[in-house]
Amino acid sequence: MHLYPSCSKEAAADSMVYSYKHGFSGFAAKLTESQAQKISELPGVIHVMPNRFHSLQTTRTWDYLDISSHSPFNLLHDTNMGDGIIIGLLDTGVWPESKVFNDEGLGPIPARWKGHCESGQLFNGTTDCNRKLIGAKYFIDGFLAENNQPFNTTDNPDYMSPKDSFGHGTHTSTIAGGSFVANASYKCLALGTARGGAPRAHIAMYKPYMMELMCYHCHSALKFPFEEVDGRDGIAIGSFHAVANGIPVVCSAANDGPAAHTVHNTSPWIITVAATTLDRSFPTPIILGNNVTILGQAWYAGKDIGFTRLVYPENPGLRPALAGVCESLSFNHTSVDGKVVLCFTTVTRRSAVTSAVSAVRAAGGVGVIVAKNPGDVMWSRLPMRCVAAPGVSLLAASSALDPFMDGGFALHSGTSMAAPVISGIIAFLKVKHPNWSPAAIKSAIVTTAWKIDPFGEPIFAEGSPRKLADPFDFGGGLANPNKAAKPLVGQAIACPSTKPSVLDVNLPSITIPNLRNSATLTGRVTNVGPPNSTYRVLVEPPFGIAITVAPDMLFFHSTAQKISFQVTVYTSHQVNTGYYFGSLTWTDGVHNVTIPISARTQILQNYADEN
Repeated sequence: MHLYPSCSKEAAADSMVYSYKHGFSGFAAKLTESQAQKISELPGVIHVMPNRFHSLQTTRTWDYLDISSHSPFNLLHDTNMGDGIIIGLLDTGVWPESKVFNDEGLGPIPARWKGHCESGQLFNGTTDCNRKLIGAKYFIDGFLAENNQPFNTTDNPDYMSPKDSFGHGTHTSTIAGGSFVANASYKCLALGTARGGAPRAHIAMYKPYMMELMCYHCHSALKFPFEEVDGRDGIAIGSFHAVANGIPVVCSAANDGPAAHTVHNTSPWIITVAATTLDRSFPTPIILGNNVTILGQAWYAGKDIGFTRLVYPENPGLRPALAGVCESLSFNHTSVDGKVVLCFTTVTRRSAVTSAVSAVRAAGGVGVIVAKNPGDVMWSRLPMRCVAAPGVSLLAASSALDPFMDGGFALHSGTSMAAPVISGIIAFLKVKHPNWSPAAIKSAIVTTAWKIDPFGEPIFAEGSPRKLADPFDFGGGLANPNKAAKPLVGQAIACPSTKPSVLDVNLPSITIPNLRNSATLTGRVTNVGPPNSTYRVLVEPPFGIAITVAPDMLFFHSTAQKISFQVTVYTSHQVNTGYYFGSLTWTDGVHNVTIPISARTQILQNYADEN
């Protein structure tokens, strides 16, 4: 390949990092800006993008979602626990010694599987893999090319292999498809039998992550049959081709909320996942010297140390509170020996806890209370085509090097923990409905989700102030696996020769960001229930919005299993508004398929609008 006349074939070969042929044609290479510019101008080159890195984004979970292994009448048993499905993950690797990767009771590796396990540092591709863990590869060439130096495992402990030092990949793969492990707990908390969503599914791990939180795009695109794409985002591109080849792609929404425009992985072909709590917590009373009790949560399982002094570090000067930030504690003006330290953080990741514990222990303190600043929450604001799943304090396996691990298991939180819950649900749906497309699977999950929790209680969005959750908080709602197996589903449609309205993209949600007078859009649904079925429409319009649906009843029969309908939305507002929320539900009296609606009136274009 000649980049320009003065470039030799040898130089071009030396610059090559990866070559891609599965899903799409392309390559990753070490280039100067001028070389990249010249390549972008060549015929046949669609796009050139710079390499970037991503941040990483768990067993009460499945009982909470009504997928208990003790009940013979649910999706878990209807699908033989996901038998034969392969769940692929792009994450920090696996800890193969974990009991969650035992293959007892699993069937043979599917004949369609063409992958393998790659050996490396402290990872034997032959002996560390089995019928549960059937694939394991790692990719570091992009990292080395980016940094122009060897990988420093002293400053950044990790393995030059698929082995997981951080614990994140082991944790997420456990949630999605880990085998049954009895008497699992973290310091005797959350004690019970741990399992993944689809315990008879097979797992393939692709490790593009090095240095704990770095994931390079060129790694992600290399073996993308299993992950994420967004505009000019390499994750989006790889996931688009995966979905086009019939592979559903699930991504975490990240933990940057609650402000607007903080969601990651928003491409419409991706199933983007927010995190919710479970009906389980670990309440711990904090008793002050004046007998006031404040209820928090803790995973401490040691001995009661009795009453001791509580201190909050402060420095003199204009910003005294800086000394009390958890991730950068300063004790220059505060004695903490034998005391409990209170600190505040705005960081959503566990690094704040790790830093605070390390600093307090080194200074002779006996405990730490980590508090969140008012208004800071962990989860993202979502586009409505997304869905939510449990992701707070999930128990799952982890690496032996994880400082939060005890007895092989850890309790972790984040949208990274919620995403593999959806992957486990998809494994069930792939067994139950092997011919469903990724679009049909996404539609089924989003349109059947709970708007209240499984016990009928309202779902609240954390923050200051606390409020009832809306579709921008939980997307379609909390995933309801059993209902998702029996929906009406939307199907992807071929693009017409003339450019259609974006409102006619057949997604399981309706969002109109600039409604003036009225807007009309077309939806299309497929009946996957009894051939002769009748559904009628129920509309809950957003405030100040009127909605008509034609037809208002859908009559399915043997020769009409796909029906289109039109939705016309009118606004009565005379001024610009924020988003208001409603829904459109098709029901046959038993099954309810709900399409969330959001609409924003814009009489005049507001260029500073942040709604």
